[in-house]
Amino acid sequence: MKNPPKPVPATYADPLTPDRVAPYIGDISRQGSELITKLSEKINEVTVRRAFQIGYMMACQDHGIALPEFSDPADTVLKGL
Repeated sequence: MKNPPKPVPATYADPLTPDRVAPYIGDISRQGSELITKLSEKINEVTVRRAFQIGYMMACQDHGIALPEFSDPADTVLKGL
């Protein structure tokens, strides 16, 4: 995708028009969509890991096994955000 042109400040003689701002709005929308997708995937991963940990701990309790120590998935998965 081609980079949008450098922004030029709007003036009364040269106001903002939909054609002028469209490339920037499209770029911001695309970047926002990508960030939301990545964050949604991370949240889903944290949820699944927590569910597995809880299930494992419940199975340990059912069988009288000592409960293991787990790290919080949010700390490990969301570390780079």
